[in-house]
Amino acid sequence: MSSIPLGPEESQVQALADQIQDAHRPLVEKLARLLLSKGDADLFGQTEFDVRDLVHLLGAQAYDAVLAEKKTATRGPA
Repeated sequence: MSSIPLGPEESQVQALADQIQDAHRPLVEKLARLLLSKGDADLFGQTEFDVRDLVHLLGAQAYDAVLAEKKTATRGPA
């Protein structure tokens, strides 16, 4: 499946995707280990909640990365 280039924004998309992948690789590996450690009968129930928690953490960390770049307000007194 090919993607349609979005113009200048595409480089920003790729940069953010690379940043997320690099920074959160240990979390993604933890998710992979969790899934591979479970048998077919154990993939649902508590494992679903554990996967959800890891994915939410990944999403929250990705938001933090984006928001950290967008903060442009000065920190000193007005």
